Amino acid sequence: MKKISLLFFILSLLAIGCQNQTANQVGVTIDDFDSCVQAGNPVMESYPRQCRHQDKTFTEIIVFDCQASDRQAEACNQIYDPVCATINVQCFKAPCPTIKQTFGNACEACRDILVDNYTKGECPAE
Repeated sequence: MKKISLLFFILSLLAIGCQNQTANQVGVTIDDFDSCVQAGNPVMESYPRQCRHQDKTFTEIIVFDCQASDRQAEACNQIYDPVCATINVQCFKAPCPTIKQTFGNACEACRDILVDNYTKGECPAE
């Protein structure tokens, strides 16, 4: 009786593991943090959070908004801590796509009136 119960338990675990594996692979493209989480993969509670799918790790992109007080800075420290800012392009015909630009630090980025937010690190090369 114990052998049958143990065998049933092991088969149940295998079935559950196979279901999770196929749910993550069938028709789902996982190419960023959000799609990794939506596929049910484990999230590491670090800062920033990370999600692991098979042999790839995806890091959560944290967006920081520029505040009114940030825009009023008279001077910025000359410490290189690059940020990738979203610049709102002003154009005559909609839609006006935003562009990404690397600034030396968050202070420099937020002093630009066309910048609404930024992420840590340099902008990826396109």
